[in-house]
Amino acid sequence: SEDATDSFADQNVASRPDLKLARSITDLLSPAWMGHILLLLSLVFCLYNSSLWWHADSMDDAYITFRHSKNLVAGHGPVYNPGERVEGYTTPVWMILMAGVIALGGDPVFWSKIIGICCGLGLLFVLYKSLLRIGVLPGGAGLATLMLAGCPTLNAYTTSGMETCLY
Repeated sequence: SEDATDSFADQNVASRPDLKLARSITDLLSPAWMGHILLLLSLVFCLYNSSLWWHADSMDDAYITFRHSKNLVAGHGPVYNPGERVEGYTTPVWMILMAGVIALGGDPVFWSKIIGICCGLGLLFVLYKSLLRIGVLPGGAGLATLMLAGCPTLNAYTTSGMETCLY
């Protein structure tokens, strides 16, 4: 019977360490685990690629938001120049987030990059989980996530100082 065969196979594997290793590797490469491995690889790949872009200057628009944030913290309101009531920012959530960073004494250039990388990693995780939820096999979801993690545009924007990955 089939149960007897499985029992014999389990006893045989238990007595041979080389078969234990082979079985553990086979289990690791199963479709369910393959998706998780690809997701982990995607996250590491995104971190690595973002680190390559780290020393690139932040986009000039980021400095506009930083200035609005600085003036907000200083009590002038969300303006570019104190005394002028002109709305010049396009990302109110990011401006308020950077105002919080400035109010806590942080450097908005540094922290905008850190937050951008975290948002990029979150994007990859949400993509993977969303694909699984709609029925994509784990290996396919992991592969799609890995492809996005290797996208130069995503990696450039994670460290641009902009809000792109947040939205």
